Amino acid sequence: MIQRDSSHYHIPVIIVSSQGTSDVIIEAKKRGALGFVVKPISPNILLDKISQSIRIKNKKVSKESLVRILSKLSSACVLGKSAHVEKIVKDLEQVRFERLTDLEIASICRYAKDMEYNLANERLEQLLLNLP
Repeated sequence: MIQRDSSHYHIPVIIVSSQGTSDVIIEAKKRGALGFVVKPISPNILLDKISQSIRIKNKKVSKESLVRILSKLSSACVLGKSAHVEKIVKDLEQVRFERLTDLEIASICRYAKDMEYNLANERLEQLLLNLP
């Protein structure tokens, strides 16, 4: 997936497919797609999905909000609560703070998605200590 590369984490992904079953859409969303459009494509619907994805990807948070979200993720990782980790990661992937911090958060989210909770938590602790 394009977003696995930390230099591309900020690019919103919209899937266009002729297969619009709920299973296909759910799988696309699990893999990081922000939008899904079924062929044949209506230009207005596609433009709406693009606008929606850009708004989501540009949602900025305050330092306090970011610390709160990262602390929740750290707790969920320590407790090994995969459902909580997944939800928090999804929330984190929709916010922006500061470019270098966002790159580190993208990396932490990948570790958390891969269930490498110890590594994710180590990186989280380091990030929380060094937030700008």
